[in-house]
Amino acid sequence: MKSHIEINRKEDCSGCKCCEQICPKHCISMQEDSEGFWYPEVNENECIHCGLCVERCPLNKAPELSRKLTEPEVFAATLKNKTILQNSSSGGLFSAFALEILKEGGVVFGCAFDENFKAVHIPIFNAEELYKLQGSKYVASDLNSTYTQVRTFLSEGKKVLYSGSACHIAGLQKFLKNENENLLTLEILCHGTPSQKLFRKHLEYLSETYRGEILSYAFRDKSSGWGLNYKTKTKTKTVYSPADKDAYYASFLRGKTYRPSCYECHFAKPERIADITLGDFWGIELFHPAFYNKNGVSAVILNTEKAKAYWEKISDQVDYISSSMKEVRLRNHNLNAPTLKPKCRDAIYDGIDDIPYSEFQKRLKLHGKEAVFSWIKNHLPKSLRLKINRLVFRLKGKGL
Repeated sequence: MKSHIEINRKEDCSGCKCCEQICPKHCISMQEDSEGFWYPEVNENECIHCGLCVERCPLNKAPELSRKLTEPEVFAATLKNKTILQNSSSGGLFSAFALEILKEGGVVFGCAFDENFKAVHIPIFNAEELYKLQGSKYVASDLNSTYTQVRTFLSEGKKVLYSGSACHIAGLQKFLKNENENLLTLEILCHGTPSQKLFRKHLEYLSETYRGEILSYAFRDKSSGWGLNYKTKTKTKTVYSPADKDAYYASFLRGKTYRPSCYECHFAKPERIADITLGDFWGIELFHPAFYNKNGVSAVILNTEKAKAYWEKISDQVDYISSSMKEVRLRNHNLNAPTLKPKCRDAIYDGIDDIPYSEFQKRLKLHGKEAVFSWIKNHLPKSLRLKINRLVFRLKGKGL
């Protein structure tokens, strides 16, 4: 076994920072590469070659869930609290689980934007802070020292909910090594993540374009209902638009700008790594049209006995119906396999530091057939799109 972590292929590191936090000599630091993704660097002069960083890396050997259900329980669900639902990306279920942990005197970890719109994982301790963790952040989150913080809270006997992508959860599990009854893990279904550098440069471009400092940026605004629409604000301007009209967002949706490891994701499969798996229930109108909600529907996958116990605590706060992995997997492709790597990905970040972003972003925009399809989709009324989806689904079901 190697005596310390070495990343020879960038596909072999998810940037979870487990190695940095587990090192007893603190001689591993995460450094940003030219694309803006973090990778570990080892100070050879301080390293004692204990091999702990290699042993605990979740991509070397994935952790295993304890008390795993033989078959996961799956639901389509929408939170009854309309205020929380409106501020959530889909059905608001993350908030329900988070509030339950907080009610029990626990701590909730999740992704928030700091004052500079850097995505960072933070702990919150009361319901008044919940807004910080609500809403999607389609950018790599800096986990900082949150694994170490979780270990400290657990040693104090506190309950902890840790939310993130599957690789974040896997890193935490390998860091802790031993299962803790007070830890509840919740993964958000993930396509992949662009770098913080790319997002930072995109926000700088928007600030110049709109002639004002960006005061807010929401990837999943619900002003016109559940979907993929963003909203950004300056002091004098509010811009609300479909995702495809934003170069950063459009390239994200088509998998052009992800971290290299995302295209070989170890966790993009039906077998999940967290107690609870949450995502948008895309396609709910195909299986359960009467349950479609314009304000969002979550897919809830309960993978462990612990998840079932917490579902029983919060289920009276939600409207829900039973579903199946087959139904959820139809439109959540990363439950089946990793995102396919587009041919343009190898060169997509080239020149990000050398040419004006206004020029750089041209390669992120939609072109050709992508642009035509996007225009048609964005100009069809939502009610008509839903009818077309149902019709196509029925035709496919009949083998036509």
